[in-house]
Amino acid sequence: MDAPLEDVDDWYYNNADGEQVGPLSTADLRSAYQLSRIRADTLIWREGMASWRELHKLAPDLGIRIFINAERFVAPATSERLVMPRWLGIAIVLALLLGFMIWLPTQFSMEVERPSPLEVERRVADSRGLQIEIDRIVERTGQCPSNGQHGLKAPADYAEGALRAIRIHPKLDDKKVCVIDLIFSGQRVRISRQAEQGWQVHDAPATGQ
Repeated sequence: MDAPLEDVDDWYYNNADGEQVGPLSTADLRSAYQLSRIRADTLIWREGMASWRELHKLAPDLGIRIFINAERFVAPATSERLVMPRWLGIAIVLALLLGFMIWLPTQFSMEVERPSPLEVERRVADSRGLQIEIDRIVERTGQCPSNGQHGLKAPADYAEGALRAIRIHPKLDDKKVCVIDLIFSGQRVRISRQAEQGWQVHDAPATGQ
């Protein structure tokens, strides 16, 4: 049976390394707790006790006031602590950095490439020279040209700023109609040529021809 606390004043406790510290008086034990050398879950013992016990269980008899808000009774009583493995912390940081690196260029690209109405109007006006070039090709060959023919560049070679490509081709259902598609991010502007009506501008979704 445990002896009364006031009968024995030689206390021992286990420090964070699992080593026994003592003997200490009850006053020294109180001071160790107040100076945060020991915690509420630190194991203490004195002669006459049947086993080691956590400090907070004997605190009322020792005159120790436990700081509830500062303590968390979740750590084990031994020197072992629940510590995140170093490699796991590094992996989490790398994953966050990778996600940010993927997200940032996407946001920047959306801001740069999304065309304004003024940008679209300017690109349509700039295509006038290409329209004249196609007119001359039609006069010489009698056919509507496509990218890569008669000195015309590949679609992506016309890319500049918000303009991603220019596709040049005959209209699928009427080969006599020449088409210039200005491809923007999320938008396509079609300019078509008919012999009788000349070049006309049309808006169309960016899906196929």
